[in-house]
Amino acid sequence: MAQHESPEATYLSSKLKYHLYYNALNEVFTYAKQYGKTKGMAIRCYVPTHSLINYSQWQIVSPEASLASLPAVDVISRRSGRYQPGTEFF
Repeated sequence: MAQHESPEATYLSSKLKYHLYYNALNEVFTYAKQYGKTKGMAIRCYVPTHSLINYSQWQIVSPEASLASLPAVDVISRRSGRYQPGTEFF
């Protein structure tokens, strides 16, 4: 069934895309940091996002909160500023 054919299909499709994106970022960032350590480099991993206003206009949920929970993420950035895990969110 195509994702646009029912609310359930849309929900399940969105949930799958989120899961794949989250896991892909986790694997890539973890690998980059491990590789950097073997070369004596401190690799920082950034996740660029749109502004929260954009997400609101598009009526979708921002991935920022869940992506900040990834241990390999250093900074979640958007045009209006940056969020660094472990600091106050603005």
